[in-house]
Amino acid sequence: MGRPRKSGHHLPEKVYQDKKSGMFYFVDSDNKYHALGRQLYEALNKYYELMPHQAKIITMGHLISRYMVEESPKKASSTHRDEKKSAKQLSHRLGHLYPQDVTTVHIAEYYKVRCTEATVRPNRELSLLSVIFKQAPFWGVSVINPVPSIKRVNEGARRAALKQSRYITDEQVLIFKKFAPEWLRLYVELKLLTGLRQTAMLKMRSAHVTQDCLLVPDIPKRGGMLQISWNDKLRLTVSKIRSLNDGQNDFFFTSRTGEVHNDESFKSAWQRAMAIAVENGLTKKFSERFLRNKAVTDCLDLDKASKTVGHTNTSVTKQHYSMLGSRVEPFDKCV
Repeated sequence: MGRPRKSGHHLPEKVYQDKKSGMFYFVDSDNKYHALGRQLYEALNKYYELMPHQAKIITMGHLISRYMVEESPKKASSTHRDEKKSAKQLSHRLGHLYPQDVTTVHIAEYYKVRCTEATVRPNRELSLLSVIFKQAPFWGVSVINPVPSIKRVNEGARRAALKQSRYITDEQVLIFKKFAPEWLRLYVELKLLTGLRQTAMLKMRSAHVTQDCLLVPDIPKRGGMLQISWNDKLRLTVSKIRSLNDGQNDFFFTSRTGEVHNDESFKSAWQRAMAIAVENGLTKKFSERFLRNKAVTDCLDLDKASKTVGHTNTSVTKQHYSMLGSRVEPFDKCV
């Protein structure tokens, strides 16, 4: 029996990636290495050509595994990590079934059991399962998706309370900025002015600065380009960021060595600054991603907020990003 993997758990059996070159390899039964390519999806296609029987989906376990190998890695890293947790439970309890035989009764029984073990995780698992069923026909598996007919636990009250507890006040932001390095202070300012996701923020470059607007070339989930018009505050913040780089780096935010921040290096820098702020009076830690929520919540115009963060409609903005509910005007008449 072979040794368990230390890394690359998302890859098929006997497929490995060389860390130095980035090349994916398949090792056959004769211990011969077959180069598959440097792009994951290209490598998977080549792998299925070499091992066509591996592409055949027989059980739910096969279906879930293929989705996690081919589709889930295309999503944001946080989404992919979350789907790994859900896929583990789904494979463990439903993996032995044939996709064509899965009924609403199976899903209802699964959901009932999982609700005794966790509060909201079962909802995430059913959401993933529904997506997997929708993908199945593209792999030649004819199935009827039984998930939509299952009544789930309403998370509305819990979600509202959680949002309110996660809202970042102006005072908290000011304390954090006071003890953060200058580049991170400017990062926070730009984030609050634009509402961009971290991935987009770290990709911002001087080349995206035009006379008329700040260009955001790639908007996740929406595609296309976003053009953010200048106002005095945004122009001043971008000018400070570019002055800080002193023309030595095209990217807005880089490490001390001049390298572009990745998820890990930025997370480390954020945590260091947060720890110092907590030692000096900040009463509650907050995550970088909730600055986007704060920007949306503090904007009184929901339509403007939705367009600025790149949403296609206001319902998504209101449901997932507005943290303090709707702000309304009182009636005029009082008897």
